[in-house]
Amino acid sequence: MENQNFQPQAQQPQQMTLKQKQNSVANLLNNYKTSIAQALPKHLTPDRLMRVFLTASVKNPALLDCTQHSLISSILTIGQLGLTPDDVLGECYLIPFNNTKKGVKECQIMIGYKGLCSLAMRSGQVKSVQARAVFAANTEFPNGAKGDFFEYEMGLDEKLKHIPNGIKDAAFITHFYAVVKFNNGGHVLNVMTKQEVEAIRNESANYKFAKFKESTIWGKYFEEMGCKTVLRRLMKYVPLSPEIQQAIGTDEAGDYGKQNLGVDLMADPNTPEEVSEAIEAEIYTEIEAEEIEKMQSYEEVKQDKVKAAESNLEQVLAKRKRKIDE
Repeated sequence: MENQNFQPQAQQPQQMTLKQKQNSVANLLNNYKTSIAQALPKHLTPDRLMRVFLTASVKNPALLDCTQHSLISSILTIGQLGLTPDDVLGECYLIPFNNTKKGVKECQIMIGYKGLCSLAMRSGQVKSVQARAVFAANTEFPNGAKGDFFEYEMGLDEKLKHIPNGIKDAAFITHFYAVVKFNNGGHVLNVMTKQEVEAIRNESANYKFAKFKESTIWGKYFEEMGCKTVLRRLMKYVPLSPEIQQAIGTDEAGDYGKQNLGVDLMADPNTPEEVSEAIEAEIYTEIEAEEIEKMQSYEEVKQDKVKAAESNLEQVLAKRKRKIDE
């Protein structure tokens, strides 16, 4: 006898494979290909940007779980900046970030040291830009080895002298410095201690909330991230192009997990709540615009149909009138 209480188990939705997710995102990017192409500088093409993104998603599959809005916004932004999200070039990185307030994963941008250098050189005002790490400054070891010679002076007549001595272990880093020279002969200098850089790293959302610190960008590339940090701080005091200001603002907001690629991030310092509201307002504005466009289309169709009906009615009445007259 059959069990009357038997209920067939509901089929669980199948999880998408990595390839299926990639194809889904590739189709999404193709839909925005025209918009992306309009935002790109001459040295980048939409196809190249898409290939680089899909390669990055293989290395970090969590990117494919990010919201479509954040993915497109991130890709459009790095396109506008003319940067490539590539670990080899180190210009910028795409980071999946858990937005606990919304309960979703969002893609955010982290500008690399080389990315800031590239943007600075493109500004047309900068002759050279560099940022370096100092290892074991003015230290002598028991085995006779010596750290870097490092000496600097701030004030009206800034001076800096750095002589590397071959030590390259990140554990021995003591300082970071950045120097920007201008075409007119002037320059600006910034020096930070390792402790100052670590304090900024420790407040970075990418590092702060990571279970495995060594797997983060900071964990993998501490020297490069330190160089970027000291250079980024220096850039605030340099007359730069709007795109570099945008890059700095975007990068800083990303450090604190409040990156909003559709809002002016140089306004600073927005609270996480204010930024979340701005993001939501921007999304709602987009949705509202889409709905208005749909409604306008609906009203246009409706009016066309009404006009057609009125025309047909007039023709029918005219025909009847002719018959009556006859």
